[in-house]
Amino acid sequence: MKIKTWTILVVILFLLGVGGSGFYYFQQQQKYLITDNAQVAAETATLHSKGAGRIGDWNIAVGDRVRGGQQLGWQTGSEGQQVIRAPITGQVVASGVDSGESVTSGRPLAMVADLEHRYIRAYIDETEMDDVQVGQEAEVILDADPDRRIHGEVSRIGSEAGSEQSSSGAQGESREVQRVPVQITLDDPDQVPPVIGLNAQAILHK
Repeated sequence: MKIKTWTILVVILFLLGVGGSGFYYFQQQQKYLITDNAQVAAETATLHSKGAGRIGDWNIAVGDRVRGGQQLGWQTGSEGQQVIRAPITGQVVASGVDSGESVTSGRPLAMVADLEHRYIRAYIDETEMDDVQVGQEAEVILDADPDRRIHGEVSRIGSEAGSEQSSSGAQGESREVQRVPVQITLDDPDQVPPVIGLNAQAILHK
């Protein structure tokens, strides 16, 4: 009799646990919009060669700080010698040429990122966009620091959605899901490492 009573008690506790978990999940869905498709981002600008020619006095490297308009080198070609200047103030995150190297027209030379004003770019399913608006309170949890919540707010909603393949249904049919990029400005950007592309979870308060 005692064994039967304990069995019934265990079953009841299990059902209560499952029900409690389901209620908690439902409650979270009502209060928050959560996506794991989010990354650290920043304004970037890519420098391209202005035509075919040769690069000179190219002395920058990844990690260097540059000012908008700062001379980074020069390029000689059919139009003579042209100065190459930094498009924005920030940090060099990519450099693809060396001084003295010949380049073709339009070749990427370097990328500069404004890491001082880094933010989070989150991608929201098109079916949930009614719950998103500029000024909305948000929190961010970095995969690299899961115990810290970083506060911010939605500052921009993208005007162009991107498609992504997703499996659904019992047979695992593939369907195309549209996701809209949403920018989250952080109250304190210094809480996020200056590394573009770090994965994060974004939590938007409904």
